[in-house]
Amino acid sequence: YTAEVKISEANASTNGVKTITVNTTAVGNIATTKTATIELRNFNEFILSIPQGISLIHIPLAVKDVNDKPMEIKTVGDVYDAIGPGNVNFIITFQPGQGTARGVWGSFLGQLSRGTSTDRKITDDLGLITVMKNPVTLHLKGDALGKDGVSQMKITPGNSLIGVPLKSEKVKRVSDLLTLEGFVGKVTSIIVSDAGAFKVVAQPGDAGDIPITGGQSFIVIARSGGSAEVTGVAWDNVSGTPSAAPPMMAKPLIRP
Repeated sequence: YTAEVKISEANASTNGVKTITVNTTAVGNIATTKTATIELRNFNEFILSIPQGISLIHIPLAVKDVNDKPMEIKTVGDVYDAIGPGNVNFIITFQPGQGTARGVWGSFLGQLSRGTSTDRKITDDLGLITVMKNPVTLHLKGDALGKDGVSQMKITPGNSLIGVPLKSEKVKRVSDLLTLEGFVGKVTSIIVSDAGAFKVVAQPGDAGDIPITGGQSFIVIARSGGSAEVTGVAWDNVSGTPSAAPPMMAKPLIRP
């Protein structure tokens, strides 16, 4: 059999399920018509599961829709709203210091924190620590982070809390972060939440050297600041790409 499939430009850029007609011709020039249902998408999807307790998470897309409702996530306050005040106690971020000043951990506590320094803009690599009352699963839809398949991760001397903005062939496991140009020789260790506990990765093969599957953030300890370029594609664990494991609940390590 030979087959020819044509999809119009309008359908190719439209979300949803479309029915297309496939015309096939057998060896004896007997024409038959078949129909097939396919899904065409112009967005990425990510299922982010946040368990009860303390988790290190990262928003892996430029979100435009949460749980099938239009919603942009641009600030920490938006993350708080998406999770729901009844489900989250507070959200912690790390604010790097300026000059010789040390950075500080800050907690977004809800309405009273709106417009304060803890209501930070969500950047491509911003990591978050959630302290949850109840587990929540967020169905996120949106665009890839960065621009044209390229994004950045930045670290400062001392602590940084970062997530990996794109699915990259160069960053498959936690220890791969140690070898990135811009991080190598500067990062001394990485703290990861795994199997209900915090683990330290200082070299490949350490106990916490788990696969990076999106939606995770990491506490990076560095001697000096730096920036690493990440090239790749959008995190998407719905359309057949490798599934992202939910961020693991961890025992308390720091105080907000």
